[in-house]
Amino acid sequence: MTLGDMITKALRKAGVIRENQSANAEQNRDAIDTFNGLMSMYDADGIDLGDYPVTAIGDELDLEREHIEPVKTIFALALQIDHGLPVDAGLLGLAERSEKFLLRNTFVKPDPNLSHTPLGRATPNSSDILNG
Repeated sequence: MTLGDMITKALRKAGVIRENQSANAEQNRDAIDTFNGLMSMYDADGIDLGDYPVTAIGDELDLEREHIEPVKTIFALALQIDHGLPVDAGLLGLAERSEKFLLRNTFVKPDPNLSHTPLGRATPNSSDILNG
C-alpha cells in the first residue's frame, strides 16, 4: 500500500472526503505530517511499525499486512481531529481496539543493560571458579 492510498482511505474513513473524491495537495501535505507524527509517537513508545518518515505520496508503506487496517483507523481518527470534525464514537471505539492490537503485537522489549552488573552476578547462579 502506498502512502497516497493510506491517506485517501483514512480521509474517507474520517469523513473528510467522500467516496468519489480524492485528497487535494494541501490535504495530502497535512496528512503526511500527521502520519509521520503518529508513526514517530508510536516509535518513541517502543512500538515498531516500520521504517519512517515517509515523504512522498507514492512511497510504499513498510507495514505488516495485519497492521494496515489498525494504523488506518488510528490515522483516520487523528485526521478527523485535525480537520476539526466531531469525533465519531464508532471510529473512536475502533481506534481504541486498534491501538490495543498494535500494543500487543508490535511492542519491542528492550534488551536489559547489564553493563553495571559485576562479573558473575548477572545470573541467578552466583557460583564462580573458587566456590564451585
